[in-house]
Amino acid sequence: MTYFKYDGVRAAETAAPVRDFWGTDAVETLIGTPEANSLWVGVGDSATGGLGDDTYWLQALKGRFTVTELAGGGVDKIAGWQSIFLDDYAHFENVYVGGDKTYGAGNAQDNVIEGGPGSQQIYGGGGQDVLVGGAGADTFIVVKGEGNDVIQDFSAEDVVRLKAGFTTFAQVQARLTQVGSDVKLDLGDGDGLIFRNTTVGQFTAGNFQLQLDTSTLGAKTFGDEFNGPLSLWDAQSNPTGTWRPDFGYQGEQGVGSYTLVSNNESQIYTSPYFRGHNGDFAESPFVSNADGTLSIWARPSSNSEIFGYDYTSGFISTKETFAQTYGYFEMRADIPDAAGAWPAFWLIPADGSWPPELDVMEALTSDPRGLWTTEHSSVGGHSANGMLSFVPDSADGFHTYGALWTATEITWYIDGVEVFSRPTPADMHKPMFMIANLALGGWGGAINDAQLPAEFKIDYIRAYALPGAGDPPPADPPPPPMNRRRPATRASPSALPSMATP
Repeated sequence: MTYFKYDGVRAAETAAPVRDFWGTDAVETLIGTPEANSLWVGVGDSATGGLGDDTYWLQALKGRFTVTELAGGGVDKIAGWQSIFLDDYAHFENVYVGGDKTYGAGNAQDNVIEGGPGSQQIYGGGGQDVLVGGAGADTFIVVKGEGNDVIQDFSAEDVVRLKAGFTTFAQVQARLTQVGSDVKLDLGDGDGLIFRNTTVGQFTAGNFQLQLDTSTLGAKTFGDEFNGPLSLWDAQSNPTGTWRPDFGYQGEQGVGSYTLVSNNESQIYTSPYFRGHNGDFAESPFVSNADGTLSIWARPSSNSEIFGYDYTSGFISTKETFAQTYGYFEMRADIPDAAGAWPAFWLIPADGSWPPELDVMEALTSDPRGLWTTEHSSVGGHSANGMLSFVPDSADGFHTYGALWTATEITWYIDGVEVFSRPTPADMHKPMFMIANLALGGWGGAINDAQLPAEFKIDYIRAYALPGAGDPPPADPPPPPMNRRRPATRASPSALPSMATP
């Protein structure tokens, strides 16, 4: 099929291969010819194309193979069933992703980004890109100022995640015009988006994920800007502190107070109040920085007090000081990209029950560009409904992560743009408190000690009431610890491990 870019110029497509290079189960080197080739790349393989249009089919995860393309060596494509970001591959122009719930992302050039059956997130990056979702409910990520794109095959079940200053569908509608058989969305300042073979009347509010209108929020009910020393809570030494640095599920000497064993995490959360010995443990994971940020550091440790674990890290919660029913909760942070790190910002009930749980953000550094947003519920047994959202530079600077929780719906935002929504589960109508932590291992994946220490830097954590709401209802006092255990696969970080204290 012939694709045309926003300016009407034909897009550079990758020619169909005339010669295939198939690998075997052995580790091998594949070398293309001057023709259009397809190279099937497996674990440990190296592949180099020729001067023609080459398509590299990835049959292994990123980092487990090597592909090499020459500058000017044709119009080349990276293809596979996992998520693909062209910034990871030099001298490639186009992308195809065939796996469900994956993403395909371009670079600063003009790209053709194609999805296959199922649901993909399609992002062009800079340049004039042609975005093709394929079958299934797809999400097209469009950012004003990153080049004017074309969406080739928009359907009723597709969504545009749009960062262009729009906060309501009415604002979008006012900028839609029919141009022949296409629809143009005027983004302002000369920027635009074209939907091929569509009509203005076919678009609905459900087709757009827009930016949060912060003026519609209620009063700020909590805020820590971390501009001074971290205010840590301790029952004996500092009972007026803001942040509790441990779970407290198994008392001062229990391992379950300082890690989640059932998550297979590899770290112990420490603090100046670790195990109730004020000042005895010299290694604190918290650093208050001169720029008004808080760093939580995860690092290897051989300290004899950490229950035989090999790593220390940090955890802060408002369990003792703040809980709220409904509202908007936001953190601005710079997450680490060290392999095995697992930063998170989440809410659990103040009454000690679990589930429910509201995960505002979790990042797995096996792919730090993918941010998880999830709600957990106990209705009908433990369920978890989440979304992996593509963020191009999540580990390259500060981003905001927020969730708007109402009696009927939860909507998640990254950098102020909606990425996911779910009906509020029936058991999530009670005060919840906030947690920020940096775990290692478990769901975070294999740890690479060479990339440690890992730093999770937080600029602020804030909470707002819903519009018109009064003071949030007070939290019930927490009950005695209970034995709650997460499922062995994707379990909630709030569960109490049942492992006996060493």
